[in-house]
Amino acid sequence: MRGETLPDTPIERIRRHLVALRMPRALETLDHLVQQIERGQIGTIEAIEMLLAEELTVRESRRIKAALQMARLALSHPLILMRGALSNKRIGFARGGF
Repeated sequence: MRGETLPDTPIERIRRHLVALRMPRALETLDHLVQQIERGQIGTIEAIEMLLAEELTVRESRRIKAALQMARLALSHPLILMRGALSNKRIGFARGGF
């Protein structure tokens, strides 16, 4: 009997799967959803849908945030290049070149 471990419960295996799948928001939501199932407030299929919807919402928000940051970078990038070109022209002009 020594060294033997108890078999994992389904909830523990689900947690490990969520970690392996890199689904942190679903992992945070899991306990609350299990409590709602146990109280009879929601069914299992509904809980699965809610779990996936939570994770999808977080990922979509992250994707939109990254897209907005990239858009800002793309807008400011030409301005930086333009400023640099103007500075170079000023330097060339001051040295007598055009």
